Order: sequence, then structure tokens, then C-alpha cells
Amino acid sequence: MDTWKYDVPTWYPEEQASPYLGNGFIGGNIPLDGHGAGGMRYLATLACYYIGAKETMIPVPHWINVPLKVNGQTVNACFDAYRQVLDLEKGTLFTSYQDSTHCVRVETETFCHRGQRSVAPYRMTVRALKDVDVELEPRFDCAQAYFKPVSIQVESGGTDETGWLLDFDDKTELLAQLLVTHFSSGKAQTVRSEWSVGQKFSTSLKTGQTCELTGITVTCHGQAPMAEAREIMSRASNAGYAALKASHVREWKALWKNFQVEADDPYLERKMRSAMFYLLCGYRKDVEWGGIATGLSSKLSWGGCVFWDTEFYMFPAVLAFHPEQARSILQYRYNTLSGARQNAIEYGEKGARFPWQSHKTGHALYKDGFENERHVGTDIAYASWWYSQCTGDADFLQKEGREIILEVARNSVSKITFNKKKKRYEIHGVVPSDEHVLDHYVCKPVNNSVFFNAYVKWLLEKAVELYPDQLTTDERTQWLDMARRMYLPRDEKKKIYMEYDGYNGHPIKQADVGHLFFPLCIDKNAAEIKRNIYYYADRDRATQLYLLHSPPVYAAALSRAGDVKGVTHFLRLTDRNTVGPFELPRESNYGGGLCVTGAGAFIDLVVYALLGVENSGKELTAHPCISEDVGRIKVSGFYFKGKRYSVEAKPGGKAKVNVI
Repeated sequence: MDTWKYDVPTWYPEEQASPYLGNGFIGGNIPLDGHGAGGMRYLATLACYYIGAKETMIPVPHWINVPLKVNGQTVNACFDAYRQVLDLEKGTLFTSYQDSTHCVRVETETFCHRGQRSVAPYRMTVRALKDVDVELEPRFDCAQAYFKPVSIQVESGGTDETGWLLDFDDKTELLAQLLVTHFSSGKAQTVRSEWSVGQKFSTSLKTGQTCELTGITVTCHGQAPMAEAREIMSRASNAGYAALKASHVREWKALWKNFQVEADDPYLERKMRSAMFYLLCGYRKDVEWGGIATGLSSKLSWGGCVFWDTEFYMFPAVLAFHPEQARSILQYRYNTLSGARQNAIEYGEKGARFPWQSHKTGHALYKDGFENERHVGTDIAYASWWYSQCTGDADFLQKEGREIILEVARNSVSKITFNKKKKRYEIHGVVPSDEHVLDHYVCKPVNNSVFFNAYVKWLLEKAVELYPDQLTTDERTQWLDMARRMYLPRDEKKKIYMEYDGYNGHPIKQADVGHLFFPLCIDKNAAEIKRNIYYYADRDRATQLYLLHSPPVYAAALSRAGDVKGVTHFLRLTDRNTVGPFELPRESNYGGGLCVTGAGAFIDLVVYALLGVENSGKELTAHPCISEDVGRIKVSGFYFKGKRYSVEAKPGGKAKVNVI
């Protein structure tokens, strides 16, 4: 079994299962036939492409869109002679099929260039099985887009180049797209319709003859993106398809060098690689963006918003192996700090209030409701600290990290109240990370979310420890007192933490209390961990949703309790969170489309639960928790304070942690 590839030899249900490519700047799903024979059904996604005052994320025309006709009829793929191969190592997708009339065999290969972020090429070959007339029409098309441009300016640089400049009613974010083609059997004819621009090629093939089309696309955005697009296209088209592919593969090779996996279970090994592939398709070090749950796929769900999924599910996986990209995630949050400060002012609070849903500026897009998920700010503060602990980046901690941590702490303090009767500090009117509290069970904000209170307690202590000179004597005294007497609701009969004050045992959407034991690790007592985790895992199971968010948290917590059986159980539950032959991550067992949060969550489970890696202390350590049926795992490329490490573990054995 080649664990670098998904080699799919037959048709599959395309909805929610089509493969996904991206390079951290542009990405999208690829249809069953590989090129859109009857017109591309998908749009592409650009990182952080938010338009207008409402900061609406706009999907853009796909880079590969090549309608194909044979003898005047649109081609339909015949799936009894079908193959699609996603090469994780090279970052390419290959599709081969025979049309339903058995007239032609079509092969397509495409990729989003990992090094040249605006470039996405493709190559398409048509072989005649009979004498045929062939028409290909490579193009950009926004006819199916649910956001139409208010103006279109067609660009042409000769018979082999076409493109356009699109205005989605935001002059600061114009979109430029260029297409340069080469066809082996004729010259192009420019084709234009109301919502598309492209070229048309026609040729006649005898049995056994072939024709080949290569397309190089460039996509840029900004105030004047066409000049940039032309400059990039000049270099890319001069290089040609083969050279672009070779340099693209080298870029992926450099990324894989820092994430090498060996496992006795080849399916686990491949799933680890695909999870990192899908995750990296949405990130790159020169794009400062938090990343969204759907990555850069065409499944643009949840409004293209950056949620707290980033800091607690995607960030930990990226941090362990690609710290420069983890830094870009945090830089995005820092870039939105002014918006978070404005949010606080609008709510009559101090500091910075990061929104539940974030786009370009960090301004809250909604009021009340889920915007009362106040833990988002503490999640970001924790990730900022975690990053500096893992990488040793003291400069970040004293600059961007300092501002984030102190401003979130000030905002948290403005939310704290003192219960004089019980002589403790409390936080009222919040929504826990378990969002069903608001939309299913209590239907309003609650008091004393244990998740939020615990992280505020940690944050105030950490802020005083790290930045005493930035605080007044009164602030230091007050913050430490608030931390010391912060109320964490407990059910003393059950000996567990309560999700919030008055929690009655209702089902929960996802891990909430579990986050106290990972990554916060407020208690290392094995019995305490197990009581809490198994109680809430049972309440989690009652919903039958099996969301991706819970298994890595529960498993990582149980790993710290040495519970091999429990860790293995939650590993197996992650099978519910992939779909289709390419094991695309999804949010839950009911579907919902591609959710790259699940890719990060799976890596988190292997790294922080099975291997038991600890990367926030003075040394990189590991306490493996691996069952016999999982077998040996070795992962190389861990980054910790300037060095790279490998971690290897077998069932029942201690971890081998070595510098590489």
C-alpha cells in the first residue's frame, strides 16, 4: 500500500467527497471528471478575500474549467474505465476516464503551485478511440457564483492569453485572473459570454491520435492586481508546465521533510499524511490568516469565518511541525487586535474582545447570541503563550504576544464580578464552547462557564508572571486575587466539574470541560481526569452527532491519565469524521461538507494522545499511550526551541525522543 496516495479506481458519490487542493492562497475541490466537462460546478476560495464593509467572503472562478465536446456532444465520463489519484507527496491530482460513448479517453492533471501562490496550472490529454471531432473551451466562469461582480473588464494579451478584472463592489479588492494556454492541434478562438471569458479549440482526431492542452492560470487581488498578475504570468508561462510542476513538487518535499510518519498501521500512516496535507492546503507562511474550518475548499460553509477552531484544533497541529505558519496564524489575530479593542469599547468594556466569528478586521459582525462566547479571547491568548513556549520565540512574547495577552486579560477583568456572600469571583452572561447550551437547552447565556473561568484564572496568573512591569501594583494584586478566588463550579457528589453554574446533565455538543485537562491540564490526577472525561463523553454521545472536536481533547486528557483503552476508543471514533475515498475530514457523522478542523483534530490526537507529546515546558517529552492493535508509531520533524526531533513509541513502551 502506497501511503502517499489515494488511488481511486472507480466512481464515487461526488457530493461532499470530491478531492481538495490548495496552496494556502487559493484552493478548491476538483470534480469527478477532473476538469468540468459540462462546466465547472465548483468555485475556488482565496485566503482572507473579504469584500466590502460587511467583510463578505467571496468565492472566485475556479482555475480549471474546461468544457469538452466530442462530435458536438458534451462529454459524460464513463466510470467503468475511471481512475483518480491524489498524490499527497507531490500535491497533484490526476484523473483519467473514458467517455460514455467510448469515443475518447481523457486524462487531466492539476495542482496549486506551492511556491508561486497565485499560479495554478493544468494539463489535459484527449486520446481518440474512434475518429472524432473534439472541442475544448478552457475558461473562467462566474455564472454559477452566488456573488456576481458589478463590473467585468476583459483582458487579452494575444491569441493564447485571456483574462479579466472583476469588481465585487470593493475597489480595494479587485480580482485579476489570467489564463495562458497551449494546444497541440490548433489556435485559440476567444470566447466571451455575460459571465465567462475563455478560449475555444477545435480539432479532428483519427483513432489513436491525441491532442494536449496545457493551461496556466494566475489569480491576484488588491487595488491594482492586473499588473502583478501579468508579471507573475510572464514568469510562469516562460517556465512552462513541466518546470512549474517540478518546482511545485520541490516545495511540497520541503514541507514533508518536517513531517515524516511511520506506522505499523498503513491506514493510520496515510490518514496522518492526508490530514496534514488538507491542513497545509489552507495555510502558508506568507499569508497572515487564521484559516477557516473549510480550508480553501469549495465548500465555503460558515460564512468563511475564522472561529476558535483555529486556536484549539488546527493551530496545535501546525505548531508542532510548521512554527512559521503557526506564527502567521497568530499574526492574523494580532492584525485584528484594533478591531477587538473597538468591540470592547462598543460593549462598554476594557481591553480587547475578540469576536466569535472573525473576518478581515476583527470587528464583531453580530451582536449578542454566540458573540457571548467570551472564551475566544482566552483561547487566542493561550495559543500565543503556547507558541512562544514551543518555539522559544521570546521576541513574539514580548511584542505581539504581550499585547494580546494583556489586552485579553484586561477585557476578562472587566467581565468579572465579586460575589460578596460567597467571597469568590464569578463571570456571568457567557456562552460556553458547548454551543447547544444557547441554542438547545438553556437558550440564553449562562453564569460561570467552567471552561472560560478556568482559562481566565490561568490568564491572569500568566499575565502577572510574564509582564509584571506592564501592570500597576494594584493591578497585580487584583489580578492574582481574582485568579486565586475564581469560581470553578463543581458537583461535589459526582466529584466532577460542572459545565456551568446550574448544569443539569443535559447532552452536550462537544468537549467543553475536557479542555480543562487538555491543553490546560489543571489537574494531573488520573482518577479526576477519568471521572470528568467519561462523564462528559457520555453526555456528548447522547447527541449522536460525534463531532470532531471531542475525540482529540478526551484522548489527550486520558493519555495524561495513562488510559490506553480510552485513548484507543476515541481514536476509533475519529473514523466517523472522514468521508469518501479520499478521507476528507468532516465535522460530524451527519456530514456537513469538508471541515479541515477535523484534519487538525486528528493530528492532535495522534501527537498529543497516542504519542503523548508535551511541547509547552522546558523540554520536549512524550508519554505514549498506544494499544497493541495500533502498533508502533514514529513521527519526525517536531520543532521545539530551535531543534527538530523525532518521537517513536510502541505499545507498552517508553517513547524515544531524539534530536534529528
